[in-house]
Amino acid sequence: MSNYDQATKTASSRSAARADLAAELVANKLLSTRYGLRTLAGFLQPLIYQANILPASGLESIEQLLDDKLSGLEFVDELFVADLAGNVIHSSSKKDAGRIPGWSFLKRRFDESSGDDLVTPLYTDPDSGELWIWGMRKLRAGTGEFVAVIAAPQSPAVIADSLAGLSLSEGQSIAIIDESLRLVARLPAVVEGPGRQGALINELYTRRFVESGSDSEQAILKSPIDGEKRFYAFQRVLDAPYIVVVGEKTSVALQGWRHSLWASGAGVLSVAVVGLFFLRQFYRRVSVEKELVQENRERKSLQFEAQANEAELRIASTAFETHLGIMITDENGLILRANRAFSRITGYDEHEVVGKSPRILQSGLQDAEFYNHLWSRVRETGSWEGEIWNRRKTGEVYAEWLTITAIYGGSGAVQNYVGTFHDITKRKEAEREAHRLAFYDSLTGLANRALLEERISEVCKANTRQNTHAALLYLDIEQFRAVNDARGYGVGDLVLKSLAGKLVRVVRESDTLARIGGDEFAVLLVNLDSSQEVAARSVEGVAEKILQVFSSPIDVLDYRIQVEISIGITLMDGRNTRPDQQVQRAEQATQQAKERARLRGEKRIAFFNPDIQEKIVQHVLIEEELRNALAEEQLVVFFQPQIRNPDQLLGYEVLLRWRHPERGMISPVVFIPIAEQSRLILPIGLWVLEQACERLAAWQRDPARSGLSLAVNVSIVQFQSDSFTAQLGQILEKTGAPPHLLKLEVTESLLMDDPERITEIMMGLRSLGIRFSLDDFGTGYSSMSYLKRLPLDQIKIDQSFVQEVTTNLASSAIVESIVGLAKGLGLEVIAEGVETEEQRKWLVEHGCLNFQGYLFGRPGEEV
Repeated sequence: MSNYDQATKTASSRSAARADLAAELVANKLLSTRYGLRTLAGFLQPLIYQANILPASGLESIEQLLDDKLSGLEFVDELFVADLAGNVIHSSSKKDAGRIPGWSFLKRRFDESSGDDLVTPLYTDPDSGELWIWGMRKLRAGTGEFVAVIAAPQSPAVIADSLAGLSLSEGQSIAIIDESLRLVARLPAVVEGPGRQGALINELYTRRFVESGSDSEQAILKSPIDGEKRFYAFQRVLDAPYIVVVGEKTSVALQGWRHSLWASGAGVLSVAVVGLFFLRQFYRRVSVEKELVQENRERKSLQFEAQANEAELRIASTAFETHLGIMITDENGLILRANRAFSRITGYDEHEVVGKSPRILQSGLQDAEFYNHLWSRVRETGSWEGEIWNRRKTGEVYAEWLTITAIYGGSGAVQNYVGTFHDITKRKEAEREAHRLAFYDSLTGLANRALLEERISEVCKANTRQNTHAALLYLDIEQFRAVNDARGYGVGDLVLKSLAGKLVRVVRESDTLARIGGDEFAVLLVNLDSSQEVAARSVEGVAEKILQVFSSPIDVLDYRIQVEISIGITLMDGRNTRPDQQVQRAEQATQQAKERARLRGEKRIAFFNPDIQEKIVQHVLIEEELRNALAEEQLVVFFQPQIRNPDQLLGYEVLLRWRHPERGMISPVVFIPIAEQSRLILPIGLWVLEQACERLAAWQRDPARSGLSLAVNVSIVQFQSDSFTAQLGQILEKTGAPPHLLKLEVTESLLMDDPERITEIMMGLRSLGIRFSLDDFGTGYSSMSYLKRLPLDQIKIDQSFVQEVTTNLASSAIVESIVGLAKGLGLEVIAEGVETEEQRKWLVEHGCLNFQGYLFGRPGEEV
């Protein structure tokens, strides 16, 4: 092969290797978005399975979930959930977004795709001109039907960022284009002209490659951007509509060959000059000494042979001094010659290695079996080629690609061995960097989600074989976004690095610590006991140690930042659950831990519980249906009479009921707590008050009912609303209801939550003429001080005491004390839950004359 062919082949191979590496980096960057959308789909699809609903009928309750997951996706500003017509059911921005931008473009892509995941080519917003890359995931119902889609627009910077770690040599360029021949990213960057982002690459060969469907190809072309002639390598990105184009200027790549060509030409020219000189001398001698013609001819013949041998030696010398390292040994393996490239790569001068064995280069990383196999192949086939690790004179270990060839003499015996090699250390480092980018978090250096899921799969298989347990801990950093907002992303990154450093010191070397989201970490504990109970205790001990580590503030720069961590745990034995469900289970357990801490003040640790998970799903479904219940007139108000002894009707308590079209009548015990947690109690509560006021206003036209009052329960969430007093005043004004006939029932727990503010709100409502009743008195933290300060009109004795007044001395004593206390404070007293004549008689004898209960009437829609 000529020097030119060798130089051309080397440049083409170099471009192809660089294109393959760049394509893998781009694919891995897009894969992280795909994993994020796939995890999010895992949360959304159970809602479709449980409710058997189409997306258009309600996926709105996931706004918090979308917002939480948004921070885990790079270069993504918003998430959409849409139906098959492109109508946005919800977006992470919590606003009505109408249709997804560019839906016709996205719909066409989905129709052409057979899979559930999709990455689009470059998309230009027709209004703003902004460029986007869309990542999308199909949502399917329990039947497998495609019913909705999750969509995430990403900046094209996600592609450029994947190439940020690559360095370019002189004359090299890397471009990413999509299948419509639009430029997505380029190194080095070009701001204007045909090299700007989004520009159309109108080049015939490139277009033919895209249309051919080939995975890779090479060519020598003029660049459509700067007109330079280059060696080009084309490589498609796996599972994405993008193509990597790597170029290297031919003027730079062939520079070494040109130098070699000039040197060879000079050598040949010198040989020709010497030959002419001696030829001239020969003819001069022929003319002078005819008698010595034959002798001179023989001498000249010998001269020509010597000159030919010299020319051949010069050519061989030129080839010997190539960019490849070369060493020549005798048949016993002792070094005879080594070229300058050998010295440059190994650090040894030729005179230092002549007469020695190539073993002086061995690094010790390959064992005797490796070398036995190597020389066995040389003896069998005459050559060996492969990767080997050697050691330079400085002691540095490096990787080389080595070819050993045996040279045979006329008898067929080996005379010499020739070894040619080149340094591939940089290529190996690039491969390691690509692996790091694919499987490790760039900020903390921890494993990423892809590597974690791979190891979970391996651990589950090992658990089955060894009859052991493993555990996955999902760590969620509470309110980490507030750190970014208040201190900046730089401080936030330092906090994450500090968190990672602390966690590394807690876990064992055999365990896996991963960062799987913006503020989410995971710990995979392996080789736990075969007993589930013993394994669970061990895991809980590790979780408690983690909480203890983060009980103290983290010092970052001049800040002391306190973080709270919630930990969800799922145990794995490799038999009962699929590996790809483990991360989702642990994350759901984290939500359970948060809920326990919020409601009961428990430590933020929870194991995954399928029963609790089912309740969570049901909770979400009920919340979804409750959002529509008011608009669809499923909520109704019932009335239960309140009586003054013996049978005077004083009024009614208004009770909320939910008549579900499929579930039937749903108890307030089930849906009221959900309404309070989701703050749906605010519109529902106002609707109940409006119904009560409209009924009071209507009764004013009936003399027999004009004096009846209505009591309405008010939630603590309503009292916490700054607009509650104003809204209730507007309802009274709108309906014309007499305020003194409206009685708001409040609980002791409400009064204990910021009593000063609650007192102020009650005083404002009292100024409107509204009255108050203290509900369930005696069941909470009863305090005499607030009874004196609050504008109360009535105390209601809880039914748990009333039902035992004739059978339990303690209950009767409590009721008697409440009646006496109410009279002493000048307050009315009413007993709820009165069901028998014996209970009424006892209450009358002890001074309580107002009643409510089944003895006088069950709740009903009619009064």
